[in-house]
Amino acid sequence: MERSLRLREVYSSARSRPPLAIRLDGVRFGKAVSDYGLRSLDVHHALVEAARSVMEELGCCCSYVVSDEINVLCLDRVAYGGRIEKLVSISSGVASATASQILERKLFFDSRIVEFRSDSEVVSYVLYRARVGFNNFVSQLYHRVLGSRRATPKLVEMIEALRAVGIDVLSEPLWRSVGSSIVREVRERSHGRRGWRVAVYEGFQKCVECALSKLSLG
Repeated sequence: MERSLRLREVYSSARSRPPLAIRLDGVRFGKAVSDYGLRSLDVHHALVEAARSVMEELGCCCSYVVSDEINVLCLDRVAYGGRIEKLVSISSGVASATASQILERKLFFDSRIVEFRSDSEVVSYVLYRARVGFNNFVSQLYHRVLGSRRATPKLVEMIEALRAVGIDVLSEPLWRSVGSSIVREVRERSHGRRGWRVAVYEGFQKCVECALSKLSLG
């Protein structure tokens, strides 16, 4: 019976190998944290801590957090032998539990695996998620300030329209407009020993640098 039931477990044998990204998106996050306002520092901090927890659990080297999404990059190794059902279920559970505990409300993330066909796709992926996150921020701000019934124009037009009413989105803190990088780094300890620390940086640059250092782009 046990063998028969195991054979019926969907995707139980599906595996993925690095380099890959685990992308976690907040489920109905806009409504769940609406009382915090647009791109709240408290909410961002909760997502950063959720990313840190997922990285530690799955052995991944860096993450990029923007808006309500977490992108965990597993470039040289990944836990559980790359079993997809484990990666998506555990990452979702860890992120949901961490953010819920910090913000003291029920929060949920869905999870998916993004596989990369070449090393260069990793950097392109981070830059693309940064572009989407920034565009969403500008669009949300544009509609809140200038009216939700307006059609959504091009990004440059929205930036100029906001600037005309005294709001310069390009002067916003990087964590708010384009998110933060969470990077596992080598740390020098006493007596020449080395250890590890997980550091947080504003923007996407450190995540890109981490990716470049882990990949053989030649």
